[in-house]
Amino acid sequence: MPQCALRSTLPSHNSRLSKNQSSQRRNFYIERPYWKAPPPPPDGSHGTREITEPSQPIHPPNKRQSASKEVASDPFRHSAHSNTKICIHTLTEDTLDLKIIEYRDHFLKIYGRTGDLYFNDIDTGIQTNNFLLYIIDNHLNDQMYGLDIGANIGLTTAILGKSFPGSSFLSFEPDPQTFGFLQETIVANNLSNCTPYQLALGDRAGELTFMSDPNDSSGNRLAPSGTALGGGNRTVKVDRLDDFLSQEGFPRVDFIKLDVEGYEIEVLRGATKTLHTFRPSVYLEFNSFTLITFGNHNPRELLDYLRQNFPYVYRFKEGAPLPIQNNQDEMDFIHTNLVHHGCVDDLYCTHTPIMA
Repeated sequence: MPQCALRSTLPSHNSRLSKNQSSQRRNFYIERPYWKAPPPPPDGSHGTREITEPSQPIHPPNKRQSASKEVASDPFRHSAHSNTKICIHTLTEDTLDLKIIEYRDHFLKIYGRTGDLYFNDIDTGIQTNNFLLYIIDNHLNDQMYGLDIGANIGLTTAILGKSFPGSSFLSFEPDPQTFGFLQETIVANNLSNCTPYQLALGDRAGELTFMSDPNDSSGNRLAPSGTALGGGNRTVKVDRLDDFLSQEGFPRVDFIKLDVEGYEIEVLRGATKTLHTFRPSVYLEFNSFTLITFGNHNPRELLDYLRQNFPYVYRFKEGAPLPIQNNQDEMDFIHTNLVHHGCVDDLYCTHTPIMA
């Protein structure tokens, strides 16, 4: 996923809840209905909104996809603690774990699964790239409408929701269990301005084969038959972003974070009207390995598409954005991506230049 630098230390206290505490915590869980975004405020304002739930629930495979109520006001926010705390708690007899990570003046509660490599490393694997924080500081404003496509367990959703409390965000995650953790993260952080959808996005509506990686949720991916190497182990619903936004009445889109393990081109093609009408900025992971292996794309295809549709495409180098302006820049970027960066970089595509 696109990453950002956060600091972390482990607490010294015992992280496992008592059996009685675990039982009490379980009482907060219900089989939550499928969450849908409420319609935009009739007055056209961009303020936060309450999460609403339809009357008919569904029964997710893990039987408990999220907490039934929002927690009280965040006791960790604006903490005076100088050291970051990552508090890992086993909250039930199942595999739901919590990490609390300091992000500026917020303490983000991130839920995940015991044994998931992505969740285990979420505190250490996000300390090498400050691109998202740079964009938040220099190019994004509150009062916006944003999308987190490929939200996973909700780290980026939490960062955006806390950074821009007056904005509205939709988060998309098709994997059933990972979606449950995303819901937990949203509820625990009081993110009433963020609404999750258990849905994949692509260039056509329907269903597609999906691979739920049992060891590393960052490897969850769409795996269309005949396209993705390795196959899949479940089927998920897919929609075009253009159709989804039209059906749901979302008024506009200002910012998109995109990380879908090689399926980025299909998502963008299914969002043609959205991109041309609203001209949002797009922050995405450029992963040459997943583009080739799972999307069956030459990585240049994605880079060429971005350069054709956005006047400004930036990579991040030595702590600052560096524009990709011509074929030589493109060649240099691809060489660095393949040879020096392990195939993974983040790109920021926009219609206005970044003014640091």
